[in-house]
Amino acid sequence: MFGCAMRDLDARPLTDAVGAEIRGLDVAGDPDEATIVAIRAAFSRHGVVVFRDQSLDAPGLAAFSRRFGRLAHSGNQRYAAPDAADVMLVGNLVVDGEWKSMFTNGMEDWHVDQIYKQTPNTGTLLYAVEVPPVGGDTLFAGMTAAWDALDEATRARIAPLEAVYTFEQLDATLRAQDPTRAPLTPEIIAAHPPATHPLVRVHPESGRKSLCISPEVMSHIVGMDRVASLALARALARHALADRFVYRHRWRAGDLVMWDNRCTMHTATVFDATRYRRLLYRTIIA
Repeated sequence: MFGCAMRDLDARPLTDAVGAEIRGLDVAGDPDEATIVAIRAAFSRHGVVVFRDQSLDAPGLAAFSRRFGRLAHSGNQRYAAPDAADVMLVGNLVVDGEWKSMFTNGMEDWHVDQIYKQTPNTGTLLYAVEVPPVGGDTLFAGMTAAWDALDEATRARIAPLEAVYTFEQLDATLRAQDPTRAPLTPEIIAAHPPATHPLVRVHPESGRKSLCISPEVMSHIVGMDRVASLALARALARHALADRFVYRHRWRAGDLVMWDNRCTMHTATVFDATRYRRLLYRTIIA
């Protein structure tokens, strides 16, 4: 499928629904194409792939990420890594009183990265530079397993539905966590027109169906009012967030996690930002 022989990897499932840890691989060592093909296959199969004990700087993460596709350029260069414009700093990094990283820590917020865009991205990579000893975990929901577990009547009902996502709704969700957030400008709104996506996706590589919902960024479901739309989306989210579908990643410095935004949903968890620092590098495969 990928035009190259595939090497065997030591990929160990983390849960029945989502996630695998790949052991014994140094991603900074310029993996050959057969290894990249094998990682891509594990990525598509498991939705989340974990590499422990890595040693990466921001340019190194960008270089590895580009092996899987073009990177989405950070829209807010205020938080871009100084030596890699395609890498965003995530956490509570403050230098000389100025925020240097994107920081949200008010509540759990299950979502799909950049679902408000017209063309959905492929996936996200996150590398841990510094992590708190408690809190700041990331949770992932396997949306393929969640779809598989739905009853036939629900599947038939939601399969043809589409949802509309807007940057304004994302902004409202973030503003609830950070009231000091700068207001949207007409230029920003014009650059992010509403995006419509199916509630049920077919993965382009595995061919499997999965739920696709991000309630806090959703405007409405086509043909339904907002109240009914959110009621349905949140009911589906409650189903998908059952423990049997979720993997909790407890970060260690040197962890690299890549996840498939086409078949997973995720959230960070809170931590004590007054006592601890959390800093991660992020790339998004466009």
